[in-house]
Amino acid sequence: MALAMAAAGEGLADYLYSLRKPDEDVTGLAFKRIEEALRLNARSDMANAVHALLLLYVRNRHRDAAASARRALEFNPEYNMGLWTLGAIQVFFGESDAGAQSATRAVQLDIRDPYVHLYSRVAAYGHLGAGRYDQAAEWFLRADQHAPGVPPNLAGLVVSRWVAGDEEGARHALLRLLEEDPEFRLRELHPLPYSDERNWERFVDTLRRAGAPD
Repeated sequence: MALAMAAAGEGLADYLYSLRKPDEDVTGLAFKRIEEALRLNARSDMANAVHALLLLYVRNRHRDAAASARRALEFNPEYNMGLWTLGAIQVFFGESDAGAQSATRAVQLDIRDPYVHLYSRVAAYGHLGAGRYDQAAEWFLRADQHAPGVPPNLAGLVVSRWVAGDEEGARHALLRLLEEDPEFRLRELHPLPYSDERNWERFVDTLRRAGAPD
C-alpha cells in the first residue's frame, strides 16, 4: 500500500492536478515503485488501479491500462478508484458513454471520497466526448465545487461552456483559471491521453478561442 501510494503521489500528481508534464525521472521512479508493489501483492486493487493510471497518463498504453483496471475491479467490483480509472481509460480511448457511466458510478459509491472531484472530472470528459456539452459543464462545475481552483477542472469548464454556447460563462471560468495559474500557457500544456489526438487539438483550440494565452 505504501509503495502504491508513493507511486501515485510521485507519478500522477502533475497529470491530475495540472496540465503540465512531470519530470521523467519522477515518473520512472513511480513505475519502479508500482512494479515492486505488484510483485509484493499482485491482488491489490489499489496497486492495479495505480498501475493502470500510470500506463494511461504516462505511457498512453490504453489497452494495457484497461487490463490493469479490470484486474483491480475483479478483486473489488465496487472499488470507486477502480471504476474511475476504468472510466478515464474508456473516455480517452473514445468510449465516451461507457467512461461517463463508470466515473458516475465511482461518484455515487461515496460522494464524500476526497477524490470525488477527479471522478466528476472524468464523467465530464465523457459527456464532452459524447457531445452532451451542458452536462459536461455541470460535471466540471461539480468537480470545481468539490476541489475549488484545480486548473484541469477549470480548463474543462472553459471548454464545455464555450462549446455549449455559454461564452460569458467560459470567459469567467478562464479568468478564474488564470488567477489560479498565472503562468498558464497553451504551448506548455501536456496533452491529455486521448488515443485520437484530434480530440486534444479540439480541446486546446477551444481554450484558444475562449481567450487562453498561447
